[in-house]
Amino acid sequence: MRTVRIAAALTTLLAAGAALSAPTASDARVVLVDRATARATAVSANSSYGVAWASGGTSLLVNGGGGLNLVQVTRSGSATRVVRRLRGVTTFGPEGRSVENVGEPGRGFRVLDHTGRVTARVAGRPQFPDAVAWSLDGRRVAMLTEQGDHTVLVVVDADLGSLVLRVRLPYDTSLAPQAFAPDGSALVLSVGDTVARLDLLTGTRRTLRRVKSEEGAGVAVWGATGDIAVRTARRVLVLRPGAPSRLVAMLRVRASSDLSWTPDGRALSFVQTEDLPGLSPLGSAVSVRLVRAAPGARLRTLRRPSTELITATAWSPDGRTLAITSG
Repeated sequence: MRTVRIAAALTTLLAAGAALSAPTASDARVVLVDRATARATAVSANSSYGVAWASGGTSLLVNGGGGLNLVQVTRSGSATRVVRRLRGVTTFGPEGRSVENVGEPGRGFRVLDHTGRVTARVAGRPQFPDAVAWSLDGRRVAMLTEQGDHTVLVVVDADLGSLVLRVRLPYDTSLAPQAFAPDGSALVLSVGDTVARLDLLTGTRRTLRRVKSEEGAGVAVWGATGDIAVRTARRVLVLRPGAPSRLVAMLRVRASSDLSWTPDGRALSFVQTEDLPGLSPLGSAVSVRLVRAAPGARLRTLRRPSTELITATAWSPDGRTLAITSG
């Protein structure tokens, strides 16, 4: 199943309260890239499996192994302190909200804010979801889990812990982190070779577009303007939902992973694998690209090709800075 996998076991815990010396941009685990200039600034945090912005974009939450670390970002550098230990699955939502399992199978989940305060509890849900998505306002969270020959999608109210929708879906369903509609009323899913809209009030699924079987419908993400981007093997399609949906742009780019909209919904960033036999023993390297969601748009490079694995990317709330973690 083409889903966004979430690490279920994490290992190390960073020391609390220490101000760390800033590494260089080439060896840092967290790098902040300016959207306008592509200038990279290293942040004092390492061993990163995930990242999110909090406090209105003045700090970062970094999943640093066994601990969740709050990184205060300032012009003079940064300092790291441990916010709390992690318990199993963690995926970030707006303002650093996270969902974690309680610890035992069948015990469910709890929703926390960036300080670790529990805001809601969700009982009796699957322990390890294969993919998680948050609504733009952070009020709803969707979790997709494999169960035998099918998948189960659960959507809950992140403030109250109440169930919004539980539905059984085909095995080849995938859910991306930016799957929610701007108003939180629907989800976009990839189901086999189709892109579908799932209404959260009625539970009905409507096909938006079929993709050629040799390309496949990869990750589908929903932007703030209402457009949907679909990553296939050969290109990125930009759709405008409707009855019927309309193809707005066909971007001839190969997005390997981490396809995501900028906060204004006008451009897309993604990780791209490039063939560079002279740079890597494996003959390839990864870079981060940016492209406007419009016909004929040119690619921009935000991170030059490197052999270091990119584990996560996250846009600041104002869309001016992209945080990139690697490990």
